Amino acid sequence: MGGNAVRGAELCASPVWHGAHVQTFAWLSDLAALGDEAAGRRAASATEEWLSLWGNGTGWTPDVTGLRLLHWIVNARFVHPRGVPPAAMAALGHQARYLARRWAAAPNGLPRLQALAGLAIVGRALDLPHLIPDTQTVEATLAKAPCPAIPDLPEVLSLLLCLRTACPDLFLTESITRIGTTLRALRHPDGTMSRLAGGDGGDPERMDAALVLAALRGTTQAPMSGFARLARGRTTVIQRLKGALPFEMSSCRHPVIIATPEAMAEIQLPSVPLGPDALSDVLATPYRIAARQDGWQKAGLAQHRSITLSADGSALQGTDLIEPRTAKLQRRARRRLPLRLAVQFPLAPDLGVEVDQTGVRLALPNGEIWVFTASHPVLIVPHPTRIVLSHSFDDFPARFDWTLAKTEGTSRAIR
Repeated sequence: MGGNAVRGAELCASPVWHGAHVQTFAWLSDLAALGDEAAGRRAASATEEWLSLWGNGTGWTPDVTGLRLLHWIVNARFVHPRGVPPAAMAALGHQARYLARRWAAAPNGLPRLQALAGLAIVGRALDLPHLIPDTQTVEATLAKAPCPAIPDLPEVLSLLLCLRTACPDLFLTESITRIGTTLRALRHPDGTMSRLAGGDGGDPERMDAALVLAALRGTTQAPMSGFARLARGRTTVIQRLKGALPFEMSSCRHPVIIATPEAMAEIQLPSVPLGPDALSDVLATPYRIAARQDGWQKAGLAQHRSITLSADGSALQGTDLIEPRTAKLQRRARRRLPLRLAVQFPLAPDLGVEVDQTGVRLALPNGEIWVFTASHPVLIVPHPTRIVLSHSFDDFPARFDWTLAKTEGTSRAIR
């Protein structure tokens, strides 16, 4: 249960804490990551304050209690360097017995796993094995859990590793391997997770620690449902195979094309709503991802996106194409002509953006220069945060071709 030293310093400077992190004791891991004397005093005083306000069970829920115990047990020597005082020991035992009664009442999925992992860890730490559910019950619970959401993968992996530590008899190798390899495949070179499925990218250091403990072997690729990955040279591309087929791209350890809650690198069809995710015909090779989605069913239109990464990772070529879903739908689709389309490419905020006759020049913080060009006569509109291609098409297929390539003067030694 890793912490963040920067957050720990902020907590030391803050006189009042608010939010859910107060109850989960995530702040304790942050203070432990900072690790100095002031952080230790703050951790001890905050723990005593929590005991006086909430130690009697007020406002407890199984999932939050599980997380609280995990953070508390892992950092016990930091917060109690002279030994756990009687009041804290009594509170730990109280919470352990509460979880033994209530862990199965947590919602199925991540909350129940949080409660179960907390119970297993505290049961082992306090030598209360009779409180830990038997192996068959735990394995049956894990088998019934829904597939974790992509942003939850780092926490799920950490919780499974905690369970494996507390309950060595559990057969968790397959689950840990599957989630760990998927997590590695969805990470960018800077260590963050893809944001195409939501989330904030996660904590790279915590993910590194979890992956080391998972002791994975073999390829970093995994059978990722709904995603595909290209990695050549020092360039990485991750594409989501749902919706309008958005992607992210990084060079070395620097994000270039990103995904945000407000925008993704995808084609936009104004005034035509994108229906439920519908996808067919995905072709993924080490150099190319070609996918087709027909989510614009009411308009009778389908999208094709092809992305090709050069062998040395210095050029990314893309084609975005809109055409009638089938020959029978030609007439319905032609009613929408002329058709105005736009393709947007959200940019990392720390890039330098310049427009010249060759296209849009993107300067990365490490000194690399990439140039974005479009072969079709389209409007290239640079914004502080994105590039937008826009054009009105009079016939099908409506097609954009674009290239993002590293300039010849960029040194290959740049990292």
